[in-house]
Amino acid sequence: MGNFVYPGALTADERYYIGRDADRDVAEALQFGRFIHLAEPRQQGKTSLINHLSKRPELERRFILDVPASSFRGRTPDEWYRVIGGAILRRLRQYLSAVPQAFGAADLPSAPNGANDWHPFLEDLALQAKNYLIVAIDEIDVVQFEGSDQFYSVIKNIRDLPGSRLAFLLSGCFHPSSLIQDDRCSPFNAASRVEIPDFTLEEVRELAGRGGLENRSGTVERMYYWTDGHPAITQYLCSQLTKDSVVTDVDNAVDHFIQHDVSNLPRIKYTLEHRPALRSGFADILSGQRHFLHEYDFESVDARLRLAGLIKRGRNNNLVVRNRIYAEVFKPEAARYQVFLSYRRTNSGSAVLLKEKLDSRNVRTYFDEISLQPGDPYPERLLEAIKSAPCFVLLLNQGDLARCSEPGDWMYREIKQALDVGANIIPVVVPPSSHPRPEDLPEEIRALCDRQAIEYTPTDFDRAAEAIRNRCER
Repeated sequence: MGNFVYPGALTADERYYIGRDADRDVAEALQFGRFIHLAEPRQQGKTSLINHLSKRPELERRFILDVPASSFRGRTPDEWYRVIGGAILRRLRQYLSAVPQAFGAADLPSAPNGANDWHPFLEDLALQAKNYLIVAIDEIDVVQFEGSDQFYSVIKNIRDLPGSRLAFLLSGCFHPSSLIQDDRCSPFNAASRVEIPDFTLEEVRELAGRGGLENRSGTVERMYYWTDGHPAITQYLCSQLTKDSVVTDVDNAVDHFIQHDVSNLPRIKYTLEHRPALRSGFADILSGQRHFLHEYDFESVDARLRLAGLIKRGRNNNLVVRNRIYAEVFKPEAARYQVFLSYRRTNSGSAVLLKEKLDSRNVRTYFDEISLQPGDPYPERLLEAIKSAPCFVLLLNQGDLARCSEPGDWMYREIKQALDVGANIIPVVVPPSSHPRPEDLPEEIRALCDRQAIEYTPTDFDRAAEAIRNRCER
């Protein structure tokens, strides 16, 4: 239907831009010359917001010198100053060609040649400007070089300069600590951070309406169900629908996005695959464990997951997975299973038979001989699977527990992990084995003896599998 935009930013005149509270907050802060930073995930709408600031009534008679830092590459620190300073001057010349009286001096200052010129360059702009200027440096996370602390500190000092008519907006996907080497003098401590939220349901309705999409049988609500207001993905789904679309068309568009997207999902997948701590933290949040974002702990797993765009604030400041698409696509392999099946290799025949009985009852079972993929780091994968699967089924033959006292025994490690994470532990004993006794176990796993066991005999596979299925359902 409409010309919805995915991927990419929306221009200043784009009719499909939906303003949010963040637009007002940024404009009001810049109106009074504050130092603003937008440290948000990619595809959150930062560049689009900057493009639309010129439309804000609060910023009337203020010119925005927008500089996309990703357009430049400085090979040396001095070159960074030259290319960014030069870009600011080019934008200012464009402004002065229409409003020549907006600058007091006859000539503009020269672009800085290096760090020593940065402060006087910005000071000349700040004091000579007759109308307020806003320097908006987008994708600031690419500006990293030796000695860059001074680059950012000068921005703060210019903001505090008496008579300054220069405001700053730094935007990108970054933690302030990743840009500043000495955080004791970080200028970001004096900056106001504005968060850009996902769309509300009402904003999704407004976006769909601008494209002529009718809300047939709840198509807008279905989009919101999948995206939870993710701006870019919502734009994508809108682009795939027509005014005659129904709910099943939304689901089909989601499937198409998952199968064919190259701008969003692959980047997040790469992040999770190459950062085990983030993968584990995401699995914890996905499983419902409550986490709270500590605003100033920029190095925490939760803060990094938020910046990667995988999680966001829920109610009461707890963290939740960003949307149902991410929950489905990026859930850990183990999250697909209801049961983790633990057994000795000497008992693998009985384990295979039990798994087959569980499969026939649609109980998804993590079985390492099948579930582990070539090249997987098996200790990490097994322990992660135990943490995520609701039920831990322990298949015991006679003598299996005796080896738990041996150093590095894997059955011991699996039982201890299950106890530590509070899994529903179901011992399944194969006669002539019997229920575990405390004196037969190391102290750390003696709580296993408190779990009610199921007897498992070659003539009674079905009863054991049915009991496990019932427990999983409860």
